Amino acid sequence: MALPHDSNETSYLLPPNNEDWDRQAIPDFVYGQKDLMAEGIQWPRNAPGVLEALPQSPFDAALCSAWKQRVELGLFRYRLRELQTQILPGVVGFVAQLNVERGVQRRRPQTIKSVRQAFDPKQFNFNKIQP
Repeated sequence: MALPHDSNETSYLLPPNNEDWDRQAIPDFVYGQKDLMAEGIQWPRNAPGVLEALPQSPFDAALCSAWKQRVELGLFRYRLRELQTQILPGVVGFVAQLNVERGVQRRRPQTIKSVRQAFDPKQFNFNKIQP
């Protein structure tokens, strides 16, 4: 199970028992410039897996531990595996990744017949989400 990076830091992890999720609020994710590493970190050109070995900022540690916990709890549609990664040519050095599962495992979109289509509460809508 994912653990907080440091016991003195705010934990963004969910309680182990999902029956307690409604009773315990997750604090707002607040961060500032001091929580980021702006210099010295570059995307590795030949080995994307090297990113996990790099030092983490407090922001990265909180985000990664909460993300890993939710993956372990099965809250995502699929597990994110090693992706085909390519750095695009150019000054900016954008990173392109191919994630086949995103297309294969995605939620099927509902059929839209009109921009004035009546609301169907049985279909997906954000009122169904229970954080």
